[in-house]
Amino acid sequence: MNNGQAISVLSSRGWLSRVPEDFRAAILSRVTYHAFDRGDWVFEQDGPSEGMWGIASGMAVISIRTESHPEASAHVIGPGQWTGAAALVLGSERVHGLRCLVPSQFVFLSARAFDVIAKENNEAWRWMAALPAMNMQLAFMTVEDLLIQDPRRRCAAILLRLAGCRGPFRGEQPDEILLTQEQLALSMNMSRTVLGEVLRALEKDGCIERRYKHIVVMPDALRSVSIADREGVAQ
Repeated sequence: MNNGQAISVLSSRGWLSRVPEDFRAAILSRVTYHAFDRGDWVFEQDGPSEGMWGIASGMAVISIRTESHPEASAHVIGPGQWTGAAALVLGSERVHGLRCLVPSQFVFLSARAFDVIAKENNEAWRWMAALPAMNMQLAFMTVEDLLIQDPRRRCAAILLRLAGCRGPFRGEQPDEILLTQEQLALSMNMSRTVLGEVLRALEKDGCIERRYKHIVVMPDALRSVSIADREGVAQ
């Protein structure tokens, strides 16, 4: 993907597609371009925040390090999505890490570059604040999913979210999940044994297809299983 293609993706999907054209142009004129391989860290948890990242191609997993798990997968992001705005605004350390699941291209907007934009555009902070608000919706949905007691319904809700079929960024990434079964089990707070049983049942019912190193979801069939699909509230 060349720089022009990256700009096209970021202009038409996700947060930047929902802001005024002049603000979008100001952001994209000041980003730098970075390529990452599968398994590379874009940034790690607790590291310093020097700016924010947007993904133009590929897929990456948001991970959270806890006392019991060195790297638990919380969510997956695809083209058009951004992360790091809250840390940029607050000047705080990063509260999660971001690791690439496949070769990916990102753009980076430094805090210094955004300061220039903010001095030239009185509305800049307003449009920047929209991104953490959208990401907070996603965070609340993640918590809500984990509160579902039934493993089958919890799995269905989380698979829909991970595949981009629920939430504020619905439909803006492929309906496939590249996480390993171990990563999925951690993201769903269930054992690998229980997850394996649930996935087999969902596949038998035509809700998913398990392929080599990834899962493809069938949104309509999977949505019928989930009682947590509250996309009308989340959007």
